[in-house]
Amino acid sequence: MQGKIKILRGMKSTLPLVEETMPREVYQEALRTGDSRNRKLFGYFVTGELVGCSGYLQVGQVYWISWTAVTAVFQRKGIGQALLDRVFEELRKKKVKKVSVMTYENPSFFSAVSFYLKNGFRLSEFDRDAMEDGSSILYYTKEL
Repeated sequence: MQGKIKILRGMKSTLPLVEETMPREVYQEALRTGDSRNRKLFGYFVTGELVGCSGYLQVGQVYWISWTAVTAVFQRKGIGQALLDRVFEELRKKKVKKVSVMTYENPSFFSAVSFYLKNGFRLSEFDRDAMEDGSSILYYTKEL
């Protein structure tokens, strides 16, 4: 898929995309707790339209993959991979050795879990029944 990756200037620009691809309780929590000073976001644009985003967030000494989403029409076209590769590139420049990601066992996140496993992430811990729907929160890590 031919497109362009650009640095985004804040989480709010990604809201329409994130609202389309994530349950409300997930992105609302991220908006409440997100600190944009320690976050870097990338957007994937096709003909000027934001169709995907990803980035990272530093919390203390831990780096987290943040806000990864691709609109349904553009999924499975390599956009998520291009964005994640860009995040890895940025983190390696910062000499980061390990990155984490949080996702959910809810069926709507099965493709995300598969995507992270394909990219070398391994389950490190989970919070059983932590979500309103009874889903567990899953934590994965990857050595860079």
